[in-house]
Amino acid sequence: MTLVQYLRICLRWWWLLLISVVLSAAAAYLYSQQLPKIYSARVTLTVGSNIIENPNPDVQNLGNIGTLAEVYAELATRDPIGRAVIERLGLDISPEQLAQMISTKIIPQAQLLEIYVLDVNPQRAQLIANTLADELIRQSPTGALGRQEREKFVRSQLQDLQTKIENTDAKIKAVEDKLPALTSAVEIADAQSNLRELEQIKRDYQSNYTQFLSNLSENALNLLSVFEPAVEPVVPISPNIKNNVIIAALAGLVLALLAITVLEFADDTLIWRNERTEKMYGLPILGNIAALGRNETKLVTHDKLWSQEADMLRTLRSNIYLAAEEQSFSTLLVTSSLPGEGKSFLASNLAATTASSATDQASPTVAAGTTVILIDADLRMPTAHEIFDHPNIFGLTDVLAAPESAVEATLQKALKSTNYDNLWLLPAGKPPLDPGALLNSPKFKTVLNILKSQADLVIIDSAPILEVVDTRAAANAVDAVLLVVSDGRTRKKNIKKVVDYFKTKQNNNLLGIVVNRTKLASAYYSNYGYGYRGGNAPGSPVTANSSFFAKLFGQKQSANSAFLNLDEAAAQLGVSVDTARRWCEEGRIIATKKGRRWQIDKAALDIFVQTQQKGETEISATPAPTAENRDGDSKPSFGKLSRQV
Repeated sequence: MTLVQYLRICLRWWWLLLISVVLSAAAAYLYSQQLPKIYSARVTLTVGSNIIENPNPDVQNLGNIGTLAEVYAELATRDPIGRAVIERLGLDISPEQLAQMISTKIIPQAQLLEIYVLDVNPQRAQLIANTLADELIRQSPTGALGRQEREKFVRSQLQDLQTKIENTDAKIKAVEDKLPALTSAVEIADAQSNLRELEQIKRDYQSNYTQFLSNLSENALNLLSVFEPAVEPVVPISPNIKNNVIIAALAGLVLALLAITVLEFADDTLIWRNERTEKMYGLPILGNIAALGRNETKLVTHDKLWSQEADMLRTLRSNIYLAAEEQSFSTLLVTSSLPGEGKSFLASNLAATTASSATDQASPTVAAGTTVILIDADLRMPTAHEIFDHPNIFGLTDVLAAPESAVEATLQKALKSTNYDNLWLLPAGKPPLDPGALLNSPKFKTVLNILKSQADLVIIDSAPILEVVDTRAAANAVDAVLLVVSDGRTRKKNIKKVVDYFKTKQNNNLLGIVVNRTKLASAYYSNYGYGYRGGNAPGSPVTANSSFFAKLFGQKQSANSAFLNLDEAAAQLGVSVDTARRWCEEGRIIATKKGRRWQIDKAALDIFVQTQQKGETEISATPAPTAENRDGDSKPSFGKLSRQV
């Protein structure tokens, strides 16, 4: 990946970076405010003779002085010094606790030893630092009593000798001043003799002075003295709120970057970025469909003809025909890797979009008046009938179960008209015990051949290909296969499994990939709730919408056997409870409402089911509609499907 791509990833996750940095910095600030303030008092000691006062310092002794400074730095934290300081100040702490409050720093080039005392009380920190320095001096050779008396005597002798030397110098100068004025040889000889005696006396004084000074400088390396006493600290050294906030913010940024790395590179969930991705695992990306809200219609081209979602479907339809330009196909199977990726929604809307192309003047790739048949071949969890608002009583399973001689007649009864002039629906029918055997039978290919002769395009909505073998059997009987993947849901490894499976086939008819539930370029975005109803056994769509409140308000067992409740009616019709309730409200099935509960006339519902199985007009509590969009108003005339009134 390039630097620009990394920057784009960071821009996509800017909110995570911002939240992580702000929360980390705020937490560090609040935490630092609660910490006690620590003050540091510093006392500085000179090790050895003061180099500033010595006009001829011995540079070679600096190494020894550095070693002595290390010794005194270690002694400052030891029990003997600590106990002495505690006793002198009357502190209520142990030597170990005092040692934890002390830190030292050696500056050997300057013969300095710095002692730091950390405490929450600035006055106590100053007092301990100065007392500690004084105690080190007392227990060093500098503080020994005998040495102090000896130094006192030597210093007094040095002072006396210095005075005598100065007096002798004055006498010598006086003699030298008188010498030029003398004229007598005797006087000159006496003056010169006196001058020699005075000079000898001065030399004796100087020799004694040097000897005493040498005694004073003895063991001068092992000396301690206070160079800079401790003062009361004003500003605390800890907590450093500014540094803590900066460090926490940087740590939060690093953690956010690590999290982004995991989300982007460790998680193989497909994320559509509206990038110009043309292929995935060698397959072309034929288009993307925006996510719809739960309250949106499931047939986009019916109620949202001019919407951006409908335009995406029309673009997808055109791309499919363009991708298959070199090969003609009349059967297209739509599948997904796993449940819940929206393949039924896409198959239904693709069928509706293709069938409505007669009114689409901007579609040169699809001929006007294209006849489409949509087959719901997901025999385990059928959905297409719900999308087109049909019951699931009679369908593909009944056609495949019919005798060979009755297949065409049964198929004519099973086909349902829709709200689109050129679109017909073949529902799945009641879920069979062995869907794989039905779809893998020669009869399924016979049904496809019959339908191919009646329509320009047959679209098959199948079960997820990685879940069951049904779809693999159906994929062998069609011209092309379309794989639907879901943004933020489908795993890339599952896409690769599907692609690898088709690569192993002798006839690889996998046409391309469609990305579902992507974000719109505009602000419109919501999650569209469709797909498989989790937790249901195959053949039990009714229980998918069951809930405590639904059971409380209308799904209890009816006491009167002449009536059915919503649960029972929905099960008989093969639809969800919500669909059955809506049909009751519309008068599509005969029912009465008592409070919050619906009672469906069992006899009327039986007639409704029988008419659906025979392919006849529905029985309704309201007059039958005259429009051409109801089942039974017209049936396909085999030879070429057409709508008859």
